[in-house]
Amino acid sequence: VEEGELQVSVRHSQGLRRHRILIDHKASLSGLFEGKEIKEFDGKCESSSKRPPASDDAAKPFSGVVKTEGEKVSAWLSLLSVGSRDVSASGADSIWMDLDLAVKQPAVFGDRADVEKQSLEVSDSLGHVVGQAVFDLTWLSSGAGEEGMTWSRLSGECSGLASPGAEWLRVQGTLRVPVAVVRDGPVYELPLQKEAELQIPVPGRADDGENVHDVAAVGDTANCLLSLANVEEKEHGGVQVTVAVEVEGVPFDLECFELVDGNDVPLKNIESAGTGHSFSPEDQKSSWYQNFKIGSIDGMEKLRVRLKYKANMETVDVPVDCKIGLGGLLP
Repeated sequence: VEEGELQVSVRHSQGLRRHRILIDHKASLSGLFEGKEIKEFDGKCESSSKRPPASDDAAKPFSGVVKTEGEKVSAWLSLLSVGSRDVSASGADSIWMDLDLAVKQPAVFGDRADVEKQSLEVSDSLGHVVGQAVFDLTWLSSGAGEEGMTWSRLSGECSGLASPGAEWLRVQGTLRVPVAVVRDGPVYELPLQKEAELQIPVPGRADDGENVHDVAAVGDTANCLLSLANVEEKEHGGVQVTVAVEVEGVPFDLECFELVDGNDVPLKNIESAGTGHSFSPEDQKSSWYQNFKIGSIDGMEKLRVRLKYKANMETVDVPVDCKIGLGGLLP
């Protein structure tokens, strides 16, 4: 910026034309044959023991797939593809697959640094072991599904292809999956203005495993910093605001922020507009933020914030045993 002026350079295309590109590939993919899942989690999670064949609805993990029978964490293949990241590379063919995990609410999937990359063995119908499909479980996100289920989708890659003439692939092994339940922390008030801050006890630090106590013993309280940023007024009396929390040196895992009214009831005229999470291994500092758009504040001077966090974390072993049709790339 010079003398109050901003110099802008614009890059643009010239000579644009449409080209017809011919594509002629063959690959075999016959769908999901069967799936198995067995693992109890503290009586909070449920799913079915049968899976229907893959269809156009396979991308809807709870559309007739997960039922509420049993008490298990379930795992099943939801997508499989074959190809190469670099079409010019030699011998770089791989198998990519999506694996869906499901658990009964209020359970959710958690974050643990010691469960990060894990492998499942991939073999084909001719008895050939293709290799290991590697999945990264470092950051498991939880989404709400139908029938009161929480789900998470993992992407894995296996280097290599099935044997010529193979009719299906089998993916089997055991995943170590962190699972927790969501608890409600206390409600805190912050002035609705930029850089508002409040030191608060880390929610759940005094959990006894049965009851939740958000007030730790005197002298044993771990604090964290709750703050507001980017407070910006919008049209028609609305406001956009970023809510953030920073925790240092103690285990804590935030699920989300919740904005509530004077009766601690969640606000209805709001929209969540993006979230973020970072972790610093050097000082063991974790930070979360969530952007909100509030339709109308109607003279609201303070923002009431509740932290919903993950508690009673445990790592469960989830056996995976699925078959999915695959013939590989054909000449």
